[in-house]
Amino acid sequence: MSAAEYVRNPDLVILQRRLFAPTYMGPGKWVIYDTSTRRSHLAVRSEDDVRTKDIPRVLKYLIDDWPHSNNLPRCIVDQLLHAGLVVECDTRATSPKRPENFLSKFQRIVHDYPFVDYSSPEAYQFDRALMAEYADESEMPSIWTKRTGKSITLPDVSWSDLEAGTQGRDFDLNGLASVLRFSFGQIGSFRVPGGERVRKANPSGGAKHPTEGWLEMGHSWCGIQPGTYFYDPENHALVQTETQTPASAGAGLTLSVRSRLERAMWRYRDPRSSRAVLFDAGHVIENLFILLRFLGTDAYLHPGRLLCGFGADDFREPELGRIDIPIDNSPLGLSPVYHGSAANTTEQDIGEPFVLNPFAYFTLKNGGLTGNIAYPKHRRVDLSPVEFSILTHCIPSSRGAPSRSRDRYTTTKDIVEAIPCSSEADIERLESNGLLLRQTHASVLWPQVRRWAEKGWYLPLLAWTEASTPAGHAVPTEREASNGRSISGLTDIAKPLRKRITSRSFTDQQITSSRLRSIIQHSLVADSSVSTATLFIAPFKISGLPAETLHYWDNVNNQFVTTENRATVDDIVRVTIGQGWVRNCAAMIWLMSTIDTGCPRHYVSPHVLLGRIAQRVALLSTTHELGVFQTPATLDADLAALLGCEPSPDTLSYSVAIGATSRKAAV
Repeated sequence: MSAAEYVRNPDLVILQRRLFAPTYMGPGKWVIYDTSTRRSHLAVRSEDDVRTKDIPRVLKYLIDDWPHSNNLPRCIVDQLLHAGLVVECDTRATSPKRPENFLSKFQRIVHDYPFVDYSSPEAYQFDRALMAEYADESEMPSIWTKRTGKSITLPDVSWSDLEAGTQGRDFDLNGLASVLRFSFGQIGSFRVPGGERVRKANPSGGAKHPTEGWLEMGHSWCGIQPGTYFYDPENHALVQTETQTPASAGAGLTLSVRSRLERAMWRYRDPRSSRAVLFDAGHVIENLFILLRFLGTDAYLHPGRLLCGFGADDFREPELGRIDIPIDNSPLGLSPVYHGSAANTTEQDIGEPFVLNPFAYFTLKNGGLTGNIAYPKHRRVDLSPVEFSILTHCIPSSRGAPSRSRDRYTTTKDIVEAIPCSSEADIERLESNGLLLRQTHASVLWPQVRRWAEKGWYLPLLAWTEASTPAGHAVPTEREASNGRSISGLTDIAKPLRKRITSRSFTDQQITSSRLRSIIQHSLVADSSVSTATLFIAPFKISGLPAETLHYWDNVNNQFVTTENRATVDDIVRVTIGQGWVRNCAAMIWLMSTIDTGCPRHYVSPHVLLGRIAQRVALLSTTHELGVFQTPATLDADLAALLGCEPSPDTLSYSVAIGATSRKAAV
């Protein structure tokens, strides 16, 4: 075949090596990454023009000459084909059409992710050694965040404030204190190898509890002045961080649910682990709604703005959800608009150096290269080879401040002198489209981005920025919690919150199908206007349901439906990456939803939905004296085959094992 009979691999992205592989200290500025296979190629300068890794030559092949040139040596074509940088035309023609955004590519990257297989004892030894290595590098982040500002101690609350006689009272400061205390506060502790861990009303992977609560007040209420407040769960207090009325605040109270990512990043250093943070937020959001409904309070949920809305701290603690609580007859169904602007739009010194935007990545299309950024604005720009050379020149050095003897200068004058055929107009175009940033602005962004990159979260960062609500856009209303609505299946709120049972040890006790049916039926009230969930069940010790026969839940008729597929205990251990503590469960429940990658603004919603349902399953199970074990770690392709479903990178799954457990095993 000639070069014309191949096309460039459409799944390739070109990433900044410093951010994709920050621990690598060798030569090379770019990584060519195949999002369908997770294969990466370091592109470095080389005297050998034939080698695939030579960046000027390989990018020239992929950007400029392909597929119009038929005079490439066969050896080069073979190397490009072997590396997966080009594919046969027929392969491209038969590939399913997917959105061209990064979010779609990210879903392919994390689909069927290669987890450690915990069926082997060596895996636990490896895990312990890895944690020891992390601990040598840096101290594990505290479970509590210290904030500076005026502190307002909230009223003391106890479990008796959640008794039936208190239901439906007017929402006041005591009600707010209960909602915050029993959603974000510590309710106990437990010991694990390595120390003591905090226990809250909602489960959290590794007991990291990254989800935190903020309060935005548009006007005075109960003696609290307008402003932005952080809920300090350690001291049960509000800490005022901003005295001005938040631009996004509505007429009532807004609970902003954010994630202190460093807690999860320290332990889980792979792109798939970002999914667990979103599930964690779903647990907390459902807790908040349960308590608000119990208190008879109207509330509206909005998707979080992720990385747009708070300035530099966006990247340290993105917003994953917002709950409006109308008070004092304020309007319902508020749809806040983000008015902020992350971009620096002030006049710049013409002599200030330029730096490549750390959020820039590049994709290939017929006719050339496309530059993509998702922050501070969403842009997609076709680039010439000269413009790409300018951007390469402006990658910041890891060696420190520029020096004539050591590094590049990147003012307009210096770039034009250094890059042949470049012009001031090229630089102005790259700046206006956000690919080049002035050094003053870039010096704020790069340290924030580096924090993600150093923990292996650079790819989630690109996906999350694309999914963030941009400036000037309304946040869509997603779900209403109506006033006085009964909390179906949870007649006693305090008990399941106080005694929530998550466990890694189940007993041999049988469970009746009516108990399992009640748990599942009442879990699905946590619905959503933009996301739906499907539940599959593998019963093992459920009286009335044939063991090892897969069922799905018919939400219309509230019943189990038997399928022709079977699942053994060994199957569920395998698809949950060998986590043997699911082996003795009474039933395994898989919560499933789908991401619409064509609509990035709804990316968070299906994750939060599954987290909310999982929280309901945990609390409802507790009312039946049952325990659960929850894990987002799943072998996607194996699970799809087990369930008889078509595997798709856009499918989310959350595994929940349920069964009788001893109190000693509960955490």
